[in-house]
Amino acid sequence: MATTFIGEFTRYLKSRTDAPPAFHIHAAIAALAYAAGSHVWCDGWGRPIYPNMWLVIIARSGYGK
Repeated sequence: MATTFIGEFTRYLKSRTDAPPAFHIHAAIAALAYAAGSHVWCDGWGRPIYPNMWLVIIARSGYGK
């Protein structure tokens, strides 16, 4: 079975933090977006369009953010 970056990354974070698994998945997606940077784009309206991703984790105090 092939391993994925998100699976490996969430497994690593699970061993390091007590944050909920959903937070780990979102952190993995943000890391992928950062790694892609300006190397990924699509053509649109006569110029390249680059992905723009913002991540905000909102939870109660003490929830493991």
